[in-house]
Amino acid sequence: MRQPIGLVSLGLILLLVAPLAAQDPYGNASQGTGGFFPVLSCNQAFMGNGKFAFQIQNGLGGASGLLGLSTRPDRFMVGSSEILISLAFPNLLLVLPVTLGGQKGVPGVGSAIVPFPLAFPPMPSLAGLDFYAQFVVLDYPAPGSPAATRGLKVELTYPPLVFVGTSVGGSTDPYYFVDPQTLTLVRKGGSTFSDNVTGAAFAYGGTGLFVGSSIRNQVNFADTTSIPATWRNIYTSSGQGCYGVAYDKQNGHLYTLTDPGNNMRELVVLDVANPSSPSFGSMIGQTFNLTGGNQFTERWALSRDGKLAAVLVGFINVSTLTLVDTDPTSVTYLKIIASSQVPLTAGFTLTTRVEFTPDNDVILVTIQVAGSAPGEVARYDVNVGQWIDHNPTMAGIQNIGQNSTPPAALGSAPTDIEMAPDGTFAVISGMGSPGWAGRIDLAPGNVSFFSYQALTPGPSLQGAWACGLARDGGLMSVGTFPSSQLVLLDPMTGKLVGTVPLAGASNVYTVEHR
Repeated sequence: MRQPIGLVSLGLILLLVAPLAAQDPYGNASQGTGGFFPVLSCNQAFMGNGKFAFQIQNGLGGASGLLGLSTRPDRFMVGSSEILISLAFPNLLLVLPVTLGGQKGVPGVGSAIVPFPLAFPPMPSLAGLDFYAQFVVLDYPAPGSPAATRGLKVELTYPPLVFVGTSVGGSTDPYYFVDPQTLTLVRKGGSTFSDNVTGAAFAYGGTGLFVGSSIRNQVNFADTTSIPATWRNIYTSSGQGCYGVAYDKQNGHLYTLTDPGNNMRELVVLDVANPSSPSFGSMIGQTFNLTGGNQFTERWALSRDGKLAAVLVGFINVSTLTLVDTDPTSVTYLKIIASSQVPLTAGFTLTTRVEFTPDNDVILVTIQVAGSAPGEVARYDVNVGQWIDHNPTMAGIQNIGQNSTPPAALGSAPTDIEMAPDGTFAVISGMGSPGWAGRIDLAPGNVSFFSYQALTPGPSLQGAWACGLARDGGLMSVGTFPSSQLVLLDPMTGKLVGTVPLAGASNVYTVEHR
């Protein structure tokens, strides 16, 4: 095993290179002996995290391998295997030899933890810089083709923080910053900048936070380099409402759904490449006739790579999933490229949230059914342009729920869903009495697979309008009221991590992790 190295040196190297547009897998793995695909993962790469490490699993027991780190991604073939990091000077930071544990020669049992301590204080100049990692096992089930993991994009961030936004009435709705490591309330505030928060997005490695306000018709920005944060308005819509925000790091764009003055709700693009620029927050683009005048459109999401938006046009009884091209290099940029009516049960229904898998292959839509009836989750296969039928033995399209195979015992009125960074699961919460949370397990590359597990940490989840997931997928948080607290739990086991009181909170609409 290698000796730990100083990450301050890595930080200094990163300062010498231009940052790219986090810790997200990309590319394709190649299988090793026995058909096992090795997997590379890591916990959150926040500055000051002395326990940061890479984890390797599913390799050949006792095999040797190489862990590479680079400032750039790449894609070239070695036999039939993809190498997904740049090996060119000066992009390549280091290559580390690693020997996997497990019984020698046994497929799938090889694993290792490679400590990589980020034991240096947060520095604004490093926040948001990316590096790219891949592990190659010197295991050649095919001639000339080593087994290799997917690539892993990792973003250096400020330490974990959870933002909680509310709507309690009046013009200065309270907001909260919670430290999930110490389970403490770091800051409670309230101003016109936090009035009726409809969505939030951290940016710049966690040194900035965007929030949307539906009542103020604004997008506001908080400098979160230090707490208390410094707030300012960056955009005010000429029409009504700003519903949600989504940050496209690669292009320095921010999206919000608003009425820009044409009596329709459109996706509007803001320039947020540089918070110090005079053009910061200026409108640089919008869709046209996105909702056909439907003023009940509020729910939408941006894909992880920023190239696709999913908008739920209308949400009561009839809802259409509308896909918008958000790739600025595309000839159909900001144009509708597909639409499909969400499969809903008869009677009163609401589509309450929409979310992408990280690879853009599948879109998930949460559905509230009338009264106390269990909720559902519809899934749309982007590649084939069809809704996934979760029970072909029944007529029509069956969503994940009580009629799916296997049945999924979701609670009533699901209101939020968040996807894990590797796409292997999503967490979901709902405000239907008595409040609930759960986990939907998925298999990237296999759209037919799913399973559901209720999560019961113990404290009341009443009013669980919003949930959030840490950047490494290792911690879930649920905002509750009238108990007015943030409940933190392990998304895999449901075990309670802790609770943090949120004095004065009600209608907790937004929970966002840094």
